[in-house]
Amino acid sequence: MRTKEFEKLYESNNSTIYKGKYEDYSQDVIIKVLNAEHPTEEQITRFYNEYDFTENLDISGVRKVLKKDGKDGKSILILEYFEGEKISKYVSKNKVTIEELLQIAINIAQAIGEIHQQNIIHKDINSNNILINEQNEINIIDFGLAGQYTLKTQNISNPKHLEGTLAYISPEQTGRMNRSVDYRADLYSLGVVLYEMFTKKLPFRETDDMELVHSHIAKMPIEPNKINDKVPKILSNIILKLLSKNAEDRYQSAFGLRFDLQLCQSFELRQSFTLGKKDFSGKLSIHEKLYGRKAETDKLYEIYEKVNRGNRELLLISGYSGVGKSALIHEVHKPLTENRAFYIEGKFDLFQKNIPYLAVTQAFTDFANIILKENDEDLKYWKDLIQKSVGNVGGVLTNLIPEFELIIGKQKELPRLEGKESQNRFNYVWTSFVKAISKENHPLIFFIDDLQWADNASVQLLKLIVNDNEIRYFFPIIAYRDNEIDANDLQEFTDLENVNISSIKLGNLKQEDVNNLLKDALSNPQNFENLAKLIYSKTHGNAFFTVQFLTNLYEEAFLNFDFTENIWNWNFEEIEKQNISNNVIELMKNKIHKLPKNTQDILKIASCIGNRFELRILSIIYKKDEKTAKNILENAILENLIYPVDKRNFKFVHDKIQQAVYSTIPENEKKLFHLQTGKLLLGFLDKKSLEKHIFDVINQINHGINLIENKTERKQFAELNLQAGLKAKFSSAYFTAYNYLKISKNLLEKNSWETDYQFTLKVYDELTEISYLIGNYEKTVFFVNKIIENGSDILDEINAYYFLINTHRAKIDFKKAIKIGLEILGKLGINLIENPTQEQIRNSFIETQINLSKIEKDIFYDLDLMIDKNMLGASKILNALGTVCYISNPAL
Repeated sequence: MRTKEFEKLYESNNSTIYKGKYEDYSQDVIIKVLNAEHPTEEQITRFYNEYDFTENLDISGVRKVLKKDGKDGKSILILEYFEGEKISKYVSKNKVTIEELLQIAINIAQAIGEIHQQNIIHKDINSNNILINEQNEINIIDFGLAGQYTLKTQNISNPKHLEGTLAYISPEQTGRMNRSVDYRADLYSLGVVLYEMFTKKLPFRETDDMELVHSHIAKMPIEPNKINDKVPKILSNIILKLLSKNAEDRYQSAFGLRFDLQLCQSFELRQSFTLGKKDFSGKLSIHEKLYGRKAETDKLYEIYEKVNRGNRELLLISGYSGVGKSALIHEVHKPLTENRAFYIEGKFDLFQKNIPYLAVTQAFTDFANIILKENDEDLKYWKDLIQKSVGNVGGVLTNLIPEFELIIGKQKELPRLEGKESQNRFNYVWTSFVKAISKENHPLIFFIDDLQWADNASVQLLKLIVNDNEIRYFFPIIAYRDNEIDANDLQEFTDLENVNISSIKLGNLKQEDVNNLLKDALSNPQNFENLAKLIYSKTHGNAFFTVQFLTNLYEEAFLNFDFTENIWNWNFEEIEKQNISNNVIELMKNKIHKLPKNTQDILKIASCIGNRFELRILSIIYKKDEKTAKNILENAILENLIYPVDKRNFKFVHDKIQQAVYSTIPENEKKLFHLQTGKLLLGFLDKKSLEKHIFDVINQINHGINLIENKTERKQFAELNLQAGLKAKFSSAYFTAYNYLKISKNLLEKNSWETDYQFTLKVYDELTEISYLIGNYEKTVFFVNKIIENGSDILDEINAYYFLINTHRAKIDFKKAIKIGLEILGKLGINLIENPTQEQIRNSFIETQINLSKIEKDIFYDLDLMIDKNMLGASKILNALGTVCYISNPAL
C-alpha cells in the first residue's frame, strides 16, 4: 500500500490514520494501518476488534467500519470518514454555551446507551475517542478494547499496562478494587469527559501514574460548578454521580443519564430535581460489596496496618464452601495503592492434589508476571534484588517457577545433594527470596486458598516462610474449609511461635444481609421482604448459593422488570413451586446444561485440568486453535461460570461450578476421559514443554492408569511417573514424589528385573531414598531387600545400602548400621578393624601424613574428579558411617 497517496491525519505507537480514496470507495474514507512490522497475534486481534464489534452496528453516533484488509504484510481497517475533530479540541477552541454542551452530552449519552443495548462495553471512552462536527453531531470511535462481558480484573503492576486511557479510566479498571468491569465503567469515563467539557479541566491531573490511579480510587474531584460558575449545581451533581467510586452509586444506564440531562435543558427544572428517577437498566445487578462482614473487614485492615509497621502477622480464615472467604480477602485490594503493595494469590485444588506447591507456584508465577511488566529500570532493580537473594543456587527458584528465568536469566545447573542437604538448600533459597521481595516500600500480601487440599510439601514450605523471624512486611493469609481439613495440618500453623496469629471464622449471611443484598440488586424502592425470606429459606444464607439462586430466578424469568410501571415483578407462588434443589451443584448443573454443546464439552476438559486452566493447554486437548477455544469459552464467561485471569489463563468463578461441570461427566467415563485428556496433551508437547507441564500430563493419565494394558504404554507412563517423581523430589516434595514413584513401580512388568534391569533398578533406588526421607523405614528396608535380591553387581546396591545404614542410624541401631557398612566396604576392597587400638589409630595417622607429605598441595587442585566406581561407592558408604561411628564407636 502506497501511503504517499493518502493524507496522514494521526500517528500513535500502535497505528497510523490516513484519509483518502481507497479502491472502489467513491467518497473519502479513513485508512487505519497497524504499525508493527511483525505484530503479535494479540496486537492483530485488538486491531481488528473494532471491525468485529462494529461491523453490524447501526448507531448514528458510532463510526461505521467498512472493511478489514491486509496489503504488503500490513493489517488495515477501512472506516467511514467523519468530518469532525476530537471533542476536547473542539470545546477548547470554540465558544460553546452551556446549552450547546448539554445537547452534545445528551447526544453522547444516547450513542453510549445504544452501544450498551448491543451488550458492548467500549472500555476506552475518552475525549480523543469522541469526534464532533460543526452540526454538533458526534461519533464514537476506536473499539479496540471493546468487550461483551463483565470482567473482574486484578492488576497491581505498572499502571502503564492497564487497558484504557489512564486519565479517564474507571476505578474498577485499575484492577485494585476487586470489582467487575461492566458497562458502568463507560459511564465513569463519560463522567470524566463531561467534567472536561464543562470545566476545560480533567478531574484528576496528577502526573505520576500511581498517584493518578489512587485518585480514581480514593479522591473526590472538585465540584465542576466551583471551577466554572456557569455550570448549574444540578448538572455538577450529575457529573459527580457519574464519577462515583462504586459502580452501584453511578447512573445504571446511559438512558437514565440522558433523561436527567434533558431535564437540565429546562430552566425551571434546572434549579433542583431528584437524580435518577428514570435510571432503570432493567437488569439484575448484584452488588459486589460485602454484606454482613464489617467487623471482619475492619479486622483485616487492622492486621494489614500492623504488617505495614513491620509486625509479623498471620491471618487464618475459616468457613464452609461458599460463605465468602475469598471475597473477604479480596477486599484488601482497596488499600493497596496507599503503599504500593503487591497482592498475589494461589489456590489448592481438589483435582490437583498431587501437584507439589500448586498454590505457591501460582502465586509467585503471578508475581513474576507483574515484575516482567515493569519498565527497564525497575526490572533491573528486581533482577538484582532477586539474584542477590538466591545467590548461585537460583536454579531452585527457576526449576519450580520457570518464569523467573525471564527476570534473572538462566541459572547454573545445581549440584546434586542428598535429601536433607537438598531440603536445606531449598528452604534457604525460598526464605531468602521472600525476605528480599517483602520490603517496607512494597509489602507483599500473600493469599493462599483452600489449604484443606494442600500437599504436605506446601504445608511445610508455608510454615517455614510464615515462621521466619527475619521476613517482614509480608502478610500471609490462609483460607480453609474447617469442616474438611485435617487437624494436624491446621496445627502446623496454630502452633507457630514467631508470628502473631489471628483468626476469622465466617458463617452464613443473616436474613437482614439477604434483605439488603436483594434491595441493592433490584435498585427499586419496593418491598422485597417476602421474596428475601423465600430466598433465605432456600439458601440458608450461604453467600454463593444466594447469588446463584437469585441469578437463576432472573434468568428463568421468574423475576422480571416492568418498564411500563418501572417496578420488578415476581410470582411468589410460582417461585416457591419451582423444583430447585437446595444443592448448589444441582442448580449449577441446570445452568451448564443450557450452554451450547461445544461449550459444555470444553468446560468438561477444563474441569479435569483444575480450578485454573491455561488456554494453550485447553486448546491442545480440545483439538482446536486457541482463538476457536477462546470463542467457545465466551458463552461460559457470559454466564459468569468462568473468567479470564489474564490473556492466557482462565479460572472457574467458584469450586462448586468446577465440581458441577465435572459431575456432568458420567461416572463410568471419568477415568477414560482423564486418560484420553492426558494422552492428547502428551502427544502435542515437545520435550521442554513436557518438562514444564509434566504434572499436568501425568495427573490426567494416572486417573485412568488402571485402564492401561498395552506394554509399551505402561513403560512410557512408568517413565513419566519417574520423571514427575524426580522433579517433585528435586523440590523437596517427598510425599508427592513417593506417590509418583510408587505408580511407576506398579506399572513395571512382573519380570522387569530380567527384561528392563536398569530402569527397574532406578525406580527402586529412588523409592528407597524417598521412603527414607519421608520416614517410612519399613518401606525403605523392603525396597533395599528387593534391590539386594535382584542386584547383579555390588555397585548397583550401594545406594540401597547407603539408605539402609541411614535407616538403622535413624532407628538408633548403630551396631547394625556399622556391621552392614563394614561388610560392604570389605566387598569393595577396604577392610577396616571394627575396634582399633590407640596404637593402630596412631600408626594410621602417621602413614597418612607421610603419604601426603610426598605430594605438593597445589597438585590437588589440578586432579581430575574420581572415576573409580569402587572408590566412589566406598566414599558414599564411609560418609554414611561417619556420624554413626562418631557417636557409638569413636575409635573406628
